[in-house]
Amino acid sequence: MKIELTLNGEKKFFTVPFVPMITRRKYLEFQAKQNNQPEDKLTPQDHIDEMDEMYSLLPNVVFKGQFTLDDLYEGASKTYIEDKLIEAVYGIKPKSELDENEEGNAPGE
Repeated sequence: MKIELTLNGEKKFFTVPFVPMITRRKYLEFQAKQNNQPEDKLTPQDHIDEMDEMYSLLPNVVFKGQFTLDDLYEGASKTYIEDKLIEAVYGIKPKSELDENEEGNAPGE
């Protein structure tokens, strides 16, 4: 898996040979914990903590400290981060990263 972050005005690439299965397990544990909390009782700080816990899977578990959570937040858009989290947890690459060979046939072919 590869991720691209813009840090200090420079594009930086980080890679790992594979995404460890513990990533999916930790994500499912996070979801289970989240499902047990009533949404209307959460404070704004609770929402921040949940977001940090979920997105920290990328720098801490998948990329094993190659960059920080703050680097992730500062170096990529929300959409890109969410796409990368989906790729890490479910193995679904963002459409923008698919090779021509993976995109399938052109419409009508």
